[in-house]
Amino acid sequence: MRDQQNRSSLSRSLILLTCATIATCCLATGCETTSSRTKSTVPQDPQADAFGQLGYKLDWRGFGFVDKGQKPRFLEPMGDVLAFQESGSTLSILEASNGGVRWASQLAGPLTLFTTPTREGRFVHASSETELFTLALDTGTLVGRESFERVITTRPVQDGDLLIYGTSVGEVMAHVRGLGVKLWGFRTSGAIEGAPVRIGSAVGVVAQTGDTVILDASTGSLLGRVRLFGGVTTDPVSDGNLMFVAGSDQSLYGIDPDGARIAWRIRTSRPLTVQPSVVGGMLYCELPERGLCSIEPSTGSVRWENKNLRGTVICTRGVNVIVWDGSTAWLVEPSTGDILSRVELPGVSILSTDGSTDPVIYVTDAKGRIGKYLPR
Repeated sequence: MRDQQNRSSLSRSLILLTCATIATCCLATGCETTSSRTKSTVPQDPQADAFGQLGYKLDWRGFGFVDKGQKPRFLEPMGDVLAFQESGSTLSILEASNGGVRWASQLAGPLTLFTTPTREGRFVHASSETELFTLALDTGTLVGRESFERVITTRPVQDGDLLIYGTSVGEVMAHVRGLGVKLWGFRTSGAIEGAPVRIGSAVGVVAQTGDTVILDASTGSLLGRVRLFGGVTTDPVSDGNLMFVAGSDQSLYGIDPDGARIAWRIRTSRPLTVQPSVVGGMLYCELPERGLCSIEPSTGSVRWENKNLRGTVICTRGVNVIVWDGSTAWLVEPSTGDILSRVELPGVSILSTDGSTDPVIYVTDAKGRIGKYLPR
């Protein structure tokens, strides 16, 4: 018994001696406490740091639903909400203010293909190849399901109750939302893969044969037609006056909707495959061997070109513009094309903006993790 007491007393003495030694060392050299260790090991946020160089700050992070084996397909800002749809056909609506999920609904099977969802007031429209799904924006309740007369291949241009699509058989089709019928159709000579573009009260469409038509949006009457030498792998864009087409026939076109007259043409050495854009009153397009170019929309004259820049101009930020190529973003001086900063954004699957002038930027990775960035 005495031996046990002696051993116990010795153990307590050793423990006290050890604690005293540690305390002395801490006073002499400094000691990493739990709070300081936590502070020193807080992970950096490379994505937020990268956006900081572009003039943006992180507002929130959230999650859109992505089923196993699926991936994000659409990330569409819609004012006070954000629409997120994955390849398995589940549509999520998130609050733009804080990233909270308002609702999520699986619309069809995982093999059903959809185009970009659109908003109309307090409703959201999701278009599959064969059906239109209309859901209440507040609750996700399915309030309408209508069949299309043709298999659609593009997102729609909206004109009142009309949703105007391109189709696989080459028909431009105006579907009457709510009635489930086709109001008008106009047949081109090839399948339509580039989305229709609004040009004032008209709609412009390019078929894969190069057949290019300008139609009245409300009636479908032909306003002009011209044959290019190839189709498109990008969507036509417009500044409200002309339609701009980056063609697979190695040319960039400016087309006047009045009679579909070709106002100007820039010939290149290879097909054009990068999405052009109109931002801040200028047309931007990556041209083979020339890099990103700033182009006067009315004349087609190239203001500047930069071989070190690739991608699509997505928006202005202050007096500058931001270029995005799918993995890298650049901040660029718009009058000269000089690169002000370059940042890598690895892991970003989709990047979307809610406009073209100092917009909010949303990004998502392959797992549906979403970030919202605000101009600072």
